[in-house]
Amino acid sequence: MFSRLSKAEISEIASAISTSNQNVFIFFTIMFRGISQAFASVLFDITQQRVSQIFHETIEKMSHAFVPKHIGSQVFTRQNIIRNHSPEWIKLLLPNAVVMIDSTYIYIQKSWNFNNQKKSYSQHKANNLIKIMAVMLLDGKWLDIYDPYYSNGYNNDELIWNALSDDSLQQFESKGLSDQKQHLHRTFLRNDMFIGDRGFTQCKSKWNLYTPDSTGCPRNPYGKKI
Repeated sequence: MFSRLSKAEISEIASAISTSNQNVFIFFTIMFRGISQAFASVLFDITQQRVSQIFHETIEKMSHAFVPKHIGSQVFTRQNIIRNHSPEWIKLLLPNAVVMIDSTYIYIQKSWNFNNQKKSYSQHKANNLIKIMAVMLLDGKWLDIYDPYYSNGYNNDELIWNALSDDSLQQFESKGLSDQKQHLHRTFLRNDMFIGDRGFTQCKSKWNLYTPDSTGCPRNPYGKKI
């Protein structure tokens, strides 16, 4: 009830990441219920230090066990996206790969470091956050998640996507692009389509980009309607 997982599901996850059922139960209870570390310490009768240790160990093990198998360009090839992760009507109308892009927030504690606190403060949300940029397939699966970014005005959707979609030859040859970003550019061709919200309206991407203000027209690499 607390973790929203059955005993069989807890055992299956614990076996996959080589940890105890109790650790998996504690981790998912904290995640699903949104309880604090202090409350979890009282609830499970363990120290806060142990709660923190269980949480971080479980995240690390799940990242190694599940992420490479289910998220990333190493899992989803371009042809796989078109054939297996696109609705039939999309495949009938468009021969290219079509995916969605959007950023989301993760709430964090206020940093004691003033510089980090200032960079992570979002005036829009009036809280301290970090942002991640996600590329999602049309069947709801996540292709990949990029960085985290600070949530100040220097890291809005437009600027983040411009940085991700920039594949200048000089950067690419000098390994200026991270491996994750290089995978993004290797997976998608220039005629592939990305769908975003109004935050991406002025983006300058080498790929076709549709937003609510596009009026049905893709945008070329200079951010203008074609």
